[in-house]
Amino acid sequence: MVKKNLTNNKEKAAPVRRGRPRKDGAVSTNQREEILDAAAKLFTSQGCSRTTMSSISHEVGMDQSSIYYWFKNKDDILLALLARTVERNRGMIERLAEVLPRDGEEDLFICAMAYAATYVMCDLPYEFREVEALSLRRPDDVKSYLKDYGRTYRTVGRAIERGIRRGIFRVDSPEMAAEFFFAQVEGAQHRHHLRCLNAWEDTFTYVRSFAFERIPTKSDEARLAATTICLALCTERNVVRLFRELALRGWLECESHIELSLYYGKRTFEFGRESLCKMTLPDNLEGLTVLDAGCRRGKGAYKISQMVGPTGRVIGTNWNAEYIREAQAGVPRALERSGFAESNMEFSVVFPEDLHWAGIEDGTVDVVYANTALNLTFEPREVVNEFYRVLKPGGLLIQGLVVAEGEVSEPVVRAARRIGNCVQAAPSRKQAFEAFRDAGFQEPEIVESYPVRPDQGSRDGYRVPTVDFAEDAVFYEEVLHLRKPAE
Repeated sequence: MVKKNLTNNKEKAAPVRRGRPRKDGAVSTNQREEILDAAAKLFTSQGCSRTTMSSISHEVGMDQSSIYYWFKNKDDILLALLARTVERNRGMIERLAEVLPRDGEEDLFICAMAYAATYVMCDLPYEFREVEALSLRRPDDVKSYLKDYGRTYRTVGRAIERGIRRGIFRVDSPEMAAEFFFAQVEGAQHRHHLRCLNAWEDTFTYVRSFAFERIPTKSDEARLAATTICLALCTERNVVRLFRELALRGWLECESHIELSLYYGKRTFEFGRESLCKMTLPDNLEGLTVLDAGCRRGKGAYKISQMVGPTGRVIGTNWNAEYIREAQAGVPRALERSGFAESNMEFSVVFPEDLHWAGIEDGTVDVVYANTALNLTFEPREVVNEFYRVLKPGGLLIQGLVVAEGEVSEPVVRAARRIGNCVQAAPSRKQAFEAFRDAGFQEPEIVESYPVRPDQGSRDGYRVPTVDFAEDAVFYEEVLHLRKPAE
C-alpha cells in the first residue's frame, strides 16, 4: 500500500523547472541560449569591447548571478558564440564540397569559397580580430576553430596553384594570392561590422552611394568580396560567368546587386548612339501608365507626361543617380509648361534588370518605352523579361534597338560593351527577336528602320569610340512595337 501511494505521489508531482525565473517572473526553458542571443545582439549593436556582463544581464532580463552560472566571463561567451556560428554554417561549407567539384573548375571553386567564407565571417556578431585576440588568451579553446581555418587556407592555396598551372588565374604567386583571398574576406567582415555599428559613416558614404541603396547584408558583403577576389585573379567576363554558373547550380540563393553595381558604376553613355532618344510614341496615351526605362535627365518623361495627361502616370527610371536628381529638379518647370496642378511623374534610381526596386509590380504598366541602351545593359535578356513582367496583358513595349545584319563576333561585342558602343554591341536581328519571343512577346512589328554607323553619336560632330574589326557588318537602328499577349 505504501508503495502504491508513493507511486501516485510521484505521478502527481509538479514538473521540474528548467532554469531560474527571469526578472519579469517568466520561467526560462533555455537560459544559456537566451544569454547568447542577448550577447550577440549587444556585440552587433555596440561592439564586443563596450559590452559588459552587466549589460548582458540587463538585456536578457536575468540577475547577473544567472549569467555567471553559465559563463564565467565574456571570453566564455565569445567561445560559445563562435562555436554556434561555425555549427550554423557547417551545412553551407559541406554543401559547397558536394555541389562544386574542384578539378578543372578552380575559378568556380574559388568564387564559391570566397562567398561562403565571407558569409560565415560576417555572421559573427563580433569582429574576427576579437577571435584572434581570444586565441592568444585561450589558445587551447580556439585551437579547433583555427585548425579548420588553416585547413581552408591550405585548400584555397592548392586551388589557386592548380588554377595558375591551368592558365585560369593570371597571377604569379599562389601564396600571395591566398593571402589576398583571406585579406579580402577578413576585410569584408571588418567593414560589415563597422557598418552595423554605424561607424566611419563619412568614410563609407561614397562606397554606399556607389554600390548600395542600404546597409549591405551578409550576402552583399560575401558577393562583393568574391567579386573582388575573382577580378584580381581572372577577368571581368569570368566573374559574370562564375556567378551565373553558381546561380544556375542553385548554390547562390540570395538576390544581390553587387555585379550590377560594379558593371554600371559611372556609365552614363553621354552623347553616344545609345543616348539618342527620338521618342517614337503613339498618340493615344491619354490616361495610361507609361514607364520610361532609361529616362536619363527626364526630358522624354516630361514629354510623355503631357501626352498621358493629368489622369495618366509616368515612371522614369535610370541607374545613374545624378541623372535622376536632375530629372526630379526639372519637374516644377515641366508642370509650368503643362499647366497641370499636380505632378503625374515619379523618378527612381534602379537597375533595369530589377524594376522591383522602383516598386513596379507585375502587370501595372500600360506602355514601356526604352531607348537603344538595351545592348549595353548588364543582362539584356533579363531587362526584356522585366519589361514583360511589369506590362499589363495587352500592354505595349516600344523598344529602340540597334541590330546587325548578320552576326558580329563575340570578342567584338564584348569590347564594344566595354567602351559603350551600342552599335557594335548589337545582336543580329534574329538573336534580338528570339529574346523578345522567349520573354513571351508577340512577333515584333518594325515601325522604323534605317542604317547607322558605329561611330555615329547623338550630337553632330560627336564620334563614338569604336572597336577595330575586319568584319563586314551593316547596322540598323529600329523602333519595334511588341505586345504582351492579352489574357
